[in-house]
Amino acid sequence: MKKYVWLNLDTGEFSNSWDEEMHKATFDDDSDLYEWMTTNDSKIKLICYECPNDENFEFCNLMRLK
Repeated sequence: MKKYVWLNLDTGEFSNSWDEEMHKATFDDDSDLYEWMTTNDSKIKLICYECPNDENFEFCNLMRLK
């Protein structure tokens, strides 16, 4: 199952993850937030991911890139 997370490239911080069902319910092609975050030269990136060996794995807002 696909999951989604926001990543802030300036801070290396992640949001909490959400699943495909929530993603479809929250974001559609006309969503202003989705449009702004994915098309502007934003330092916030939307990541879609799967973890084949652990379906319960999620990124959370306590995780950071160094």
